[in-house]
Amino acid sequence: MYTMNLIQALGTLGGITDRDEMIKACKIIPDEDLRSALVLVALSFNNDAKTNDEIFRRQNQEICRLKERIQELETQLRITKS
Repeated sequence: MYTMNLIQALGTLGGITDRDEMIKACKIIPDEDLRSALVLVALSFNNDAKTNDEIFRRQNQEICRLKERIQELETQLRITKS
């Protein structure tokens, strides 16, 4: 569906954060490939969002696990001091 040239062209846009620079750089993508480029960008965005959600979920699980461990250690410390 996507040509390697389109994927390579999109790859050259990485790291550009200035709007005007991005507009100028996007001119390397032929008009007939713009719809395909949009599909790739949307898929990448959705994939990134899904990955971020998974990372957030795992980090929250680890935080909960660590909080429980802290409570266990605090309890042991209180018992030891008694």
